[in-house]
Amino acid sequence: MKKILSFLIFISIFQFSFAQEYQGKIQKVKQNGFHLIEISSELRSVAQNNLNHIRILDSKKNQVPYVFFRENSNEYLFQDFPIISNEAIENVVTSVVISNDKQQKINELILKIANTDGFKKFNISGSDDGKKWFGLVNNQIIENLNDAGDDYIERSFKLPLNNYKFIKFVFVDKNSLPLNILQAGIYLDTFKPKNVVSLKNISQKVLSDKTNKQTKIEISFAEPQSIDGIKFIIDSDDFYMRKATIYVEQKREEKRKEVVYNDEIISFYINSNKSNVFEIPNIFVKDFYVVIDNSDNPELKFSSVELFQNEENLLSNLKTDEVYSILIDNSLQAPTYDLEFAEIDYSKTYPKITVSDLQKITNETKIDGTKNFWQTATFMWICIVLAVLILGYFSLSMIKDMGKEK
Repeated sequence: MKKILSFLIFISIFQFSFAQEYQGKIQKVKQNGFHLIEISSELRSVAQNNLNHIRILDSKKNQVPYVFFRENSNEYLFQDFPIISNEAIENVVTSVVISNDKQQKINELILKIANTDGFKKFNISGSDDGKKWFGLVNNQIIENLNDAGDDYIERSFKLPLNNYKFIKFVFVDKNSLPLNILQAGIYLDTFKPKNVVSLKNISQKVLSDKTNKQTKIEISFAEPQSIDGIKFIIDSDDFYMRKATIYVEQKREEKRKEVVYNDEIISFYINSNKSNVFEIPNIFVKDFYVVIDNSDNPELKFSSVELFQNEENLLSNLKTDEVYSILIDNSLQAPTYDLEFAEIDYSKTYPKITVSDLQKITNETKIDGTKNFWQTATFMWICIVLAVLILGYFSLSMIKDMGKEK
């Protein structure tokens, strides 16, 4: 019976900590209409990275409908390679010369081509002076040059790794008109942090593991944070290309014992020729670490590591004569509002406001129509407690019966 009472006390404590509530003030608006309410990293953290826990309240504690407003925050960078020559010999060939002025090492080129029917045979060559050419790709065919959703199509051309200053495409035009090559370049192995939030107050520690020829970067926060991107600032004038892997320490039960293991999130290569900004699968953690494989190379000097999370906003119709607040209750479920079905123009630019004075609250804030009692955490824990009591009762009965049989 003492064990059951202890368990009930644990349940009560756990429930209290589970149902945490926070409240913040929403900036007063200067005009009636739709506004974007910025979801800060602090707000994301106290919401346990679950934005369904959020409610907007007016001065009378009534819910104010909102929808999530997510912009396309991650945009892969396209590095343009200038087209310096585009010459056609009618009904024979089209010759397109592309500049790789920095002589980057490349094994691929992207061409953006105006839509057309048919196919083309082509050859690709490289040169350091634009006069003497060396073969890279011979007698290949490109086809399906029509994109129904746009007026041009992108085609990737694989190349042997090279750093020629000039790359020449020769397309055979026999019995056909020339291709219209609009642009040439490469997509970088990075994403453009266009609409992201830079995380602050990051604790970093760089450790050297000479035995395994690795560098380990330990990263931590005071509270768990949502992370979608990472950038490495490296102090080096030499060429480098190293494999980097992000790990998060996790726990699992094996043979009734809790075992700690390292969960690999993603691997990528940091490269002296690139910006070293990477999109990663979203993680919500208080700490994690990055392992860089150095092989037999000297260790790199990491000046800093920057972290990002995708920008998140709430879109809500607000009034100037009202005072609004935001509530975060980790026991709440996703709300359902009519606003979800409204024809909202997501391409429009809306005024943006912020949330301030975010504080933990202890008094219960009632919300009309949030959820039924049977949907609440309280109901769930009552069921658990009853189940424990019933199991305890039957266990004691079985023990007594076994004693009688003896």
